[in-house]
Amino acid sequence: MALLKDATIYVLFVLTFSPNKFVSADTNEKMYANRDLNLEMKKIKELDKLVTFQNKRISELEKHFTDLNPERVSNPDLGTIVRKQNDQIDQLKGRIYELEILLGVHENESVRTKLHEDVSESDENYINTDRSLIKEAFTSPQQRKFPRKRVAFFAYLSSRTPDLTAYKTLTFDTVITNVGNAYNPQSGVFIAPQSGLYVFTWTIRINRNNYHPTELVVDNKIISSIYLNPRNTVDSSVSSTSVVNVKKSSKVLIRTSSADNNGYIFSDDYGRSSFAGWKLM
Repeated sequence: MALLKDATIYVLFVLTFSPNKFVSADTNEKMYANRDLNLEMKKIKELDKLVTFQNKRISELEKHFTDLNPERVSNPDLGTIVRKQNDQIDQLKGRIYELEILLGVHENESVRTKLHEDVSESDENYINTDRSLIKEAFTSPQQRKFPRKRVAFFAYLSSRTPDLTAYKTLTFDTVITNVGNAYNPQSGVFIAPQSGLYVFTWTIRINRNNYHPTELVVDNKIISSIYLNPRNTVDSSVSSTSVVNVKKSSKVLIRTSSADNNGYIFSDDYGRSSFAGWKLM
């Protein structure tokens, strides 16, 4: 009985301290480590799917902008659409930024670089599409086909005029500015290249016993007039400015009027007699 009891104790001792016990513990440790790694890999795959979905959503929004026909959408509706799309893009970009930070902990540099390039390209395409759509929508077909030309001129008399009588057109022969080439310094006549609202201004210098009334004329119609008589006491200038609706091919000029003309109109380094005009709108 004593021998049997000792044998039993020995068997229990072998079972309790078997080397297989330590092998089993090491295996369990590796199993738990592999399970943690699998969980991390699963998270990375889920984040990658989210990034792919966000990029796909941005592409859909860009395609929606491209397919949008601005001719069929009113300006207020287009503004609302642009604001909504802008908010959605900002939200998606913010979400991608968050995902990029999370992925940066687990993924390599090449994946982060590709993600950054995709977001940058989408952002640039969105901005370009947005600008072109708004510009085209707020531009009428007439403006796109016939762009507004700039028109402006300024000229002055190079010297004193001859003795003038009534209805003499003043030829301001020294041209400083002539954008659109609508002013003729030989005739003193401006011919409007297009209809619109124009501004015209002129200055007349007179001294001693010379005096002249002058007038702005559009297609033989008097628009405005000025008069100066220094009465042999001063050397002075007088000016006037008018804003006029002018039709295309209308003739605009400055001339002496029918009443009370005498002597010369002066123009030199002490003061220039001049004529200017430009298209306002």
